[in-house]
Parts: sequence; C-alpha cells; structure tokens
Amino acid sequence: MKFILHSLTAITLLSLASCKKSPAELPFEQKLIGEWRYTGTGGGLTGKYAKADSSVTRTFQFKDGLRYIKKANNHIDEEGTFQLGRSRSIYIGTEDNSIVFNGVASSSRIITLRNDTLELADNFYDGYQDSYVRMK
Repeated sequence: MKFILHSLTAITLLSLASCKKSPAELPFEQKLIGEWRYTGTGGGLTGKYAKADSSVTRTFQFKDGLRYIKKANNHIDEEGTFQLGRSRSIYIGTEDNSIVFNGVASSSRIITLRNDTLELADNFYDGYQDSYVRMK
C-alpha cells in the first residue's frame, strides 16, 4: 500500500512539474510595431502581382501609441494614426483583423501578419493587396 501511495505521489509531482505554461502571445498591436519594407502589390482585375520598384524604397512604420509613418526613399509621404479592429472579410467570409488609417472608414483594410510578412488588402472585390516584410 505504501508503495502505491509513493508511486502515485511521484507520478503526480512529475506531472505537475512537466506542465509549463506557454509564453503569453503578444497582442496584435505589439506584433505590428516596427518597420516594414514594401515588396509588391497583387490583385485588381488581372490578379497579377507586381514586385516593388527596386529604385524606390517604400516603408511603413508602426509605432507605439497607434501612430504610423509611410516613407519613400526615407522621405515621409504620410503619417497619422491607426485603429485596429475586426471587419467581415470578403476573403474568408467571417470576421478578420482590420486596420483604419486616420479615422477614415473608407481606408479600412484587412491586415494579416504571418511571421515577418505583413499584408494589407482592400476589402472589396478586384481590390489590391500590398505586401511588406519586416526590416531587421
């Protein structure tokens, strides 16, 4: 009887010791923060993908405080605020992450983050999708 009790205690302790909590995942906003380099655009009526012009470096920088800066060749083209939310996506038919720039609802785009790739897609048929890669 003592052997069974000690065995169960040992198994229980080993089970508890092996149960680690996985690290908390960063909120979407925190994953977005950083600088992203434009790589190209796809979609439209033809659905074709056009790579970025190598003579122009376009970047999108997301900052703390829900602020952003768009640059071309290190010159600011646009800056302002953004809001993250959820919108019904034409791509998947359900709610998806979306972003609105400067509080203008018509600027709403579906936003997707996969590893070091950011995609901003128009949420209407025959729209475009811009692709970015995280800068190190």
